[in-house]
Amino acid sequence: MEEKHFEMTVLRVSGGTVSGMADIEETAEDTGLHPDLIRDFCHAGYIQPHVVEETGTFYFDERSLYLLRRIRELRDAKGVNMKGIRIILGLIRQLDEAEVELRYLRDRLL
Repeated sequence: MEEKHFEMTVLRVSGGTVSGMADIEETAEDTGLHPDLIRDFCHAGYIQPHVVEETGTFYFDERSLYLLRRIRELRDAKGVNMKGIRIILGLIRQLDEAEVELRYLRDRLL
């Protein structure tokens, strides 16, 4: 079984606000997904939140919001179950990693 790991970006914030990102409640409202489900996807490594170091508060950037909206669409409009969604998200992550590697290799050749 593949080992999952929890990835995040730690934010150091002064003044208590993070501009350009949504907290978990705003993200839940925007995506139509329950905050606990969003946390589950974060802990499984499918969504990478930004976390405020001082408070542990999760914040989500546009990429994460896009993925979470796709999860809701797959579930609600396409009827994909959670196991299927996890497989699809894993494939998206593998594709993203392959694209990064391809760019790196292209840059080395040029």
